[in-house]
Amino acid sequence: GLSLWRGEYVFPSAHPASSGWYVFRRYIVPRLIKMNMNELPPVGDLRENHRANFEASVAELSKASGSRRPGLIFIYPTRKELLASRRGEWLPERDTLNEICRKYGLVMVDIAKSPEWNASLYRDGVHPTVEGNIVLAKIISSSIADTFVPSYRKPDN
Repeated sequence: GLSLWRGEYVFPSAHPASSGWYVFRRYIVPRLIKMNMNELPPVGDLRENHRANFEASVAELSKASGSRRPGLIFIYPTRKELLASRRGEWLPERDTLNEICRKYGLVMVDIAKSPEWNASLYRDGVHPTVEGNIVLAKIISSSIADTFVPSYRKPDN
């Protein structure tokens, strides 16, 4: 399903007037009263209407950019998914994404398959460390260069 905005204390839209009150409300109150403060998107089976909406968005972007330009889709695993990828498939929707990529001439880049990416690059289960951001930026920029300007890439010395 779609991820819902859970309010100012989960995803603030501006700096809070009082940082003390924000910290109390964001981190202490949920320990006293059951509140859903989860920042991650929902998980579960792929719903056909969401697949159709995603494909419609890709089709619209593809039409706007023209068929002569390839596109990229990056898939980024959580730490748990990365560790699962070492044992097999971590993304149940991969076949659906592959189908959409083939149909619209997109290149799918799986961060989990990059030899540079590893579990030590997460600061929590989702977000990269400073070093992780550097590695992630290199993976993304290399993928873009390889896809859009392969002649620009220089051989390693």
